Amino acid sequence: AAAPVLCASLLPILSLRWLALSLGANARSRSFCSQRRCRCSAHSFFTSSIMSSTKMQKSHQWIKQLLDMKNIKYEEVDLALEENADRKAKMFEASGIRLLPQLHVNGKFYGDMEELQLLEDDGQLDAILSGNA
Repeated sequence: AAAPVLCASLLPILSLRWLALSLGANARSRSFCSQRRCRCSAHSFFTSSIMSSTKMQKSHQWIKQLLDMKNIKYEEVDLALEENADRKAKMFEASGIRLLPQLHVNGKFYGDMEELQLLEDDGQLDAILSGNA
């Protein structure tokens, strides 16, 4: 299974122990980027480390599992971090909603958990994730 793409902006919030463990056997499959020359995936998963509701937590876990199951590399963007304020504005501009989590592919909003489930049920999600939609 492909590991998620982690942007350098997330590294300060990760514990060193977790980072050391996760880089152990899977170091080759993880992708990191620098903020100056970001080569992140075309798949952006917008979320928040401050999840106040059970529904939000469930949606977050479901979308991550879906992307991991389909071996999709993605960039998880924590909008609770101040350095992601510009990304938050771009996310809102693309989607028109502030509800999290959200999945964007090539800068286009494709939905939250419910919308992604509908796309999956209709057989459209794989084409979207592969960039053929």
